[in-house]
Amino acid sequence: MDTLWYFAYGSNLSVEKFTHSRGIVPLAAVVAHIPGWQISMSIPGLPYSEPAFASIEAMNATSLKEKQPDVQGVAYQITRAQYAKIIASEGGDIAYAQARLLAQVLNEADEDAVGGKTFHVLTLTNAMFKAFPGRPSFRYMDLVLSGAKTVAITPRYLHHLQTIPTYIQGTSARRKTGAFLFLLIWSPVMQLIEITVQYTVDLERGGVVPSWVKTFVRFLVSFMWYSHEFHAFFWGRGDGLDEHSDLELMDLQSNVCHSSDSRRMPWGG
Repeated sequence: MDTLWYFAYGSNLSVEKFTHSRGIVPLAAVVAHIPGWQISMSIPGLPYSEPAFASIEAMNATSLKEKQPDVQGVAYQITRAQYAKIIASEGGDIAYAQARLLAQVLNEADEDAVGGKTFHVLTLTNAMFKAFPGRPSFRYMDLVLSGAKTVAITPRYLHHLQTIPTYIQGTSARRKTGAFLFLLIWSPVMQLIEITVQYTVDLERGGVVPSWVKTFVRFLVSFMWYSHEFHAFFWGRGDGLDEHSDLELMDLQSNVCHSSDSRRMPWGG
């Protein structure tokens, strides 16, 4: 049987949720970390609802200086067909890019299962970038934390996840009105995108969508966030960035990326 190890770090941390929501029963599951990589809430979502989802990125000089923890998660041993279903459920290669990285088990008892202390995993990194990564929703982070508490990650890493700030929709009349107007326009568009992805994803080709779908969806999501910048000028931001009391424009500019339920996106982190 052709199998692989898939490394999950976001809402798929819970083995039970992974099994039930994805309909996938893994052959094995071990807790692991990926040295030199960190979790980041950098996958763009839907403003005012689900602004950001989890991804991972290579640590930079700042991360190393601040001694950010390596990303920890669960490595699932699955078949190629099951992996294709995961790719399909995460948007068919639109928002996420597949990466083969070297992971390490956290518990010595799991070394026999993976054939040593280190092993290769397939996981998901950014394929889409937002210049200023926003905050994940409380709903999404609750899923991540609920899963994290069911597996044997380190207390330090769990605390790191718990300190990630979340987006909470504003309660003023202006912010509520702004969120309503934006979602009135863009929620149906995102639902249409989700349907398009579901009908065009090809499990025989590894769970990816056709190139034209990928290009079209990326353009729409980029345009949506571009329109959000103008909308936010009048109604307040929908990504939580204006909730940082100490966040100045220069801080935002220094975080510009150097690369190219509630209301849902076709990917769920």
